[in-house]
Amino acid sequence: MTKYAMLRLCLLGGTGSGKSTSCALFRQAFTKRGMSVETLKLADPLYQLQSQIYELSGQPLHQGGTQDQILLETMARVMRRISPEALVWNLGKRLSDCQSNVVINDDLRDNFVDAPVLKAKGFHFIRIYARPAVRTARLKTRGDISLSLNSKVECQQRRIAAEYVLTNNGSIEELSQQISDLTEILCTLPTSR
Repeated sequence: MTKYAMLRLCLLGGTGSGKSTSCALFRQAFTKRGMSVETLKLADPLYQLQSQIYELSGQPLHQGGTQDQILLETMARVMRRISPEALVWNLGKRLSDCQSNVVINDDLRDNFVDAPVLKAKGFHFIRIYARPAVRTARLKTRGDISLSLNSKVECQQRRIAAEYVLTNNGSIEELSQQISDLTEILCTLPTSR
């Protein structure tokens, strides 16, 4: 892989499936191979707006990934009404400035606009699967402000075809081993520029 080549990954999965954990494990696996890694979130503008709305409302928003999923989905719907490609356009701007060997996105939900654009930009789609009962148990410990488990957007991500599937129903060690094995395969794939 040349200095400027970029491997682009998109992690798919329902809320609580372990996408963020998998992203961190992929980061470790690629870093061990001497590769630089950056995470680019489609919803980054939405997280910024969420913080501003809570601040303007005089309500504390706990740091560390706390989400108001109903608010985030509502804001995404409004942004898409204004411009259907708003979120993926913003990600594209940040992607063009990125110099890392590996870019990981872990919050793709939209199968109509965003998924085709990311596919065209050379992203490889990896599904992180966890049984519903496992996801529910994880979500109880996460402390999100609101959840939207069966929303239209949550269902849309299930329709995005994945090239690889990792199962995350067991231990972190089992998931880490799957990611290590897949990283070996991913390092042999052609990269994007």
